[in-house]
Amino acid sequence: MDVIACENMIGGSQFLKEEGYKHLNDEDKAEVDKYVGFPERRC
Repeated sequence: MDVIACENMIGGSQFLKEEGYKHLNDEDKAEVDKYVGFPERRC
């Protein structure tokens, strides 16, 4: 699954990922890395 931050900022998806990862342990981060992507919006 891809999660795209619909924000008017450069690097919004990466920022969202980093903020979410603050609440996960290393095992959970590894699971998210397997199944979830945070692509940057391309215009």
